[in-house]
Amino acid sequence: MVTRRQTFRLYPNQAQAKALLDARRLHCYLYNACVAHRRYEWRANKKTVSYLEQQNCLPEFKKEWPEFAVRAACTQYVSSFPVFTGYSQTG
Repeated sequence: MVTRRQTFRLYPNQAQAKALLDARRLHCYLYNACVAHRRYEWRANKKTVSYLEQQNCLPEFKKEWPEFAVRAACTQYVSSFPVFTGYSQTG
């Protein structure tokens, strides 16, 4: 199977650049919170956290942190999928 890649160049104005930076910052915080949650559960209880468990935590998280509720679809994908596939809890 051939892997194809397309690169798009953005030329945002100042308001758009600020919005993109804010979205990136929020996604970084959310990703790090998911990693911390998985690490805590593993260290404290020797329990792995599944993708679905982290997804089920998101509504409560968004209630406590309303700035994350604005980008609902993006936060759901960014929050757990990369953590679930890229983070190994062995040892």
